[in-house]
Amino acid sequence: MSKLEQVAVRLDPELREKLQRAADQDQRPLAGLIRKVLHDFTKQSPQVAA
Repeated sequence: MSKLEQVAVRLDPELREKLQRAADQDQRPLAGLIRKVLHDFTKQSPQVAA
């Protein structure tokens, strides 16, 4: 199993609420949704996919 690293990110309260609602709809923790969003972004972005 790979070791996960922790990163602290400050979020605007409005953005956090939107992300929390999306996480609730997807039935996952907020951190899990953020990991999914970042993973999907890196797969789709040609600048970081290499």
